[in-house]
Amino acid sequence: MITSNDVPVIRGGVRHGVRALWSATALVLGASGCASRAASTSGDFGGSSVRTAVFQNTQGAATCINMVSIIAITRRMAYPSMNKAYVKDRLRSTTVTLRSYLSSARNAAIQHGRVSVLYTNAATTSVWVKIDSAGSMVSLRPRLRLDSLYSVSMLTATDSVAYDARGRAIGLSAPVTYTLSSAEGSSLTVCVSLLGNVQSWPWSTRCDAKHVCRDSS
Repeated sequence: MITSNDVPVIRGGVRHGVRALWSATALVLGASGCASRAASTSGDFGGSSVRTAVFQNTQGAATCINMVSIIAITRRMAYPSMNKAYVKDRLRSTTVTLRSYLSSARNAAIQHGRVSVLYTNAATTSVWVKIDSAGSMVSLRPRLRLDSLYSVSMLTATDSVAYDARGRAIGLSAPVTYTLSSAEGSSLTVCVSLLGNVQSWPWSTRCDAKHVCRDSS
């Protein structure tokens, strides 16, 4: 079943493959045009010449084979670029989801004036958010399996990031990084700075070569 999370991924694959599909269409139309011109000069279409009819049928079959071959070759050529686009958009969607959960934790802490925590489990690639309520942590956003949604793995050195009522990260001795990787070998990184700011590598200028973000440019 296609979900709303799959829409940008599908659109990305279609966008990168449309040029190849246009090329296939041009080739097919060209082949069909050549076959039609050749058949029109080969003899009488409606006459009694059996030889002409056989020639036309043979040529029509050859044209169909050519069309199938062109489509198969074009599909094979377009697949790598479409697959690469699919993987890239899938990782982007994963980072958007993770950043959304981090933002929820931070905004809830500021709005309600209570500690809010983003929890992660790298083994199951899960994320969820809880907020303090009279001394106990209650669910704010449900547990989400990123591997099930986007087929990615997650690597991080911590299992939680807590925010105080000012929206600042609590007790971090170093920035927290979440490395999201696909089975194809691509990866993107989401980083939480010491003050709780969220950045993404490689887009943010506040992330260094080790994908660690800082609070000032």
